[in-house]
Amino acid sequence: MKSIAIVIPWFGKEIKGGAEQHTWNLAVELVKKGIHVEVFTTCCKAFQEDWNINHYPEGETMQDDILIRRFNVDIRNTYEFHFANKKILSVSRNDFRPEISPVSKTIAEDFIRENIHSTNLINYLVENEKKYDSILFVTYFYGVTIAGMNALPHKAFLLPALHDEWYAYLPQVAEIFRKAKGLLFLSDGEKEVASKLYGPAMLHKGTVVGGGVELHLADDLPVVEEQRLRKKVGNRFTLLLGRRDVNKNTLFIIDVYKEFLNNNPTSTLKIVFAGPGKMPVHDEVNGIVDLGLVSEEEKNWLLKNTLFLSHPSVNESYSRVMMEAWLRERPVIVHRDCLATAIVTRRCQGGWLAAEKDEWVNLFEKLDASEADLLDEAGKKGKQYVDTYARWEKAIEGYCLTLGLFDKEKSFNGEKSFSSSNLVNAAKWDLKPNVELMEALQDGKRNILFVGEIEKENKLEDLLEGFSHYHSMDCLSRLIIAGNVASKETYQSLVTKSNVLNISDSVIFAGNASLEDLHSYFRTAHLFWSMSEKEDFPVSLVDAMWFNVPLLAYKNKTAPVLGEAGIIFTTKKDYKKLAALVFLILSDNQLRSKIVEAQQRRREELLKSGVSV
Repeated sequence: MKSIAIVIPWFGKEIKGGAEQHTWNLAVELVKKGIHVEVFTTCCKAFQEDWNINHYPEGETMQDDILIRRFNVDIRNTYEFHFANKKILSVSRNDFRPEISPVSKTIAEDFIRENIHSTNLINYLVENEKKYDSILFVTYFYGVTIAGMNALPHKAFLLPALHDEWYAYLPQVAEIFRKAKGLLFLSDGEKEVASKLYGPAMLHKGTVVGGGVELHLADDLPVVEEQRLRKKVGNRFTLLLGRRDVNKNTLFIIDVYKEFLNNNPTSTLKIVFAGPGKMPVHDEVNGIVDLGLVSEEEKNWLLKNTLFLSHPSVNESYSRVMMEAWLRERPVIVHRDCLATAIVTRRCQGGWLAAEKDEWVNLFEKLDASEADLLDEAGKKGKQYVDTYARWEKAIEGYCLTLGLFDKEKSFNGEKSFSSSNLVNAAKWDLKPNVELMEALQDGKRNILFVGEIEKENKLEDLLEGFSHYHSMDCLSRLIIAGNVASKETYQSLVTKSNVLNISDSVIFAGNASLEDLHSYFRTAHLFWSMSEKEDFPVSLVDAMWFNVPLLAYKNKTAPVLGEAGIIFTTKKDYKKLAALVFLILSDNQLRSKIVEAQQRRREELLKSGVSV
């Protein structure tokens, strides 16, 4: 019998947190597959409780055939932790920069050191690691996870439940992502967040395994309870399900609703909150209903009867509540900047996307005035997605395969990581970039990159000419040319030309850069621009695809390799038009997104076709 240790700070069937619920269901499903499951957790009761208090006794218990090992928490300095946490959360999202800590080294260290830890847990795990075929750590920024990943990197898998949030930018967090033996992502969006934050190697070592939601049939409310609930929420309401928290955009959605109501004073649409949290939001006179924690029966009734689910959080890795709404054929509105919810909603057309406040207000107005058919159609499309991708009987095989819990390989419907070293893939980028270089290049300027040898066939003089026209429109831009000097004569002519064009201060000749430096150049690039007429396989263009850098390339004989990826141009006669195209790519977010999505599809096609370098 295969055996797995699952490590999570809090665990139990009754805990309502998303990660905790997912871990409970995962453990149950693994047991059904005949896997011996042991869960390592602390004696602390829950996330919302005091992390210094051991609510449960230390020791072993069995629950639903799951062996639970509880260990006492270490005493921590609560004041230092909250001070560090406040400093971290005070950083504006506009200041987030990949690989650059949002706070000082001291604050980051205080946050990690005074986090929730259990020395007893880690010691027991290290001493007994050979008993387990796999060790899985769940959630990424808690002390138990970071200490365990550092102690057992050769055996540690990480299910991060990653969000694009403050903690994800701490250097200690980046380190465990690189150390992990493998990564298990809950959604395509979470995978893309990991790639953005830590580089494309996350795609190579990660697998999208997803999760499952189930419909409980015996969950009808008694008539009296249904009438009581209906009296509170009314006949028409939008539902927000989950923790009330400023970091979940609770205050934002309240402002949206107030503006909607101000614009539409005769509307009967209410906004209903259900879930934990100490933030008071109840204002029944103005249509805001806070039910607090509700039972499973009440939650299911709310999901079945809401017009649509509102999910404004940008801090999600996988939205169980969104899947639960779709399971009941109700549509959703999600935040466009939350990749985990936005990507899947857009693909299955199970709802709508919004980012700015006025977009949310407009959608509220649209859906409030819509016929039921519009809402029902989107809800049914969401249900189709859940039936195909969010059932445990399908998802669990992906977990077993990724974690090495099958005696022999078998296929599953998840997205397997790639490991063949002779393919055009992201494996070579599994290294730490040059952090000092990344910080220097994330100074607010637009970085235009070309990687390739300095020689005549790469037509770098054309690139300088084109860049000079773009630079005249955008003085906060720089051109980086990274590659071996194959021709000193060509190099000298390029230096002279950059001086003549008066752009020498904005052009970097990086030379034969190390892989760490190249990693940094690709990670910070806003555009990869090639004027090359060389006929060799365009490895650097494919590398740019892995880093999600939009491509702009001249149509030479190797252009077919790119397929529909990037933007291909056929003439260099009009540099002003090319410069205008560059400006459009760098300023139009929707265009950039379309280019990057096409490149993501193409890189997968190249992998599957077995293209060799």
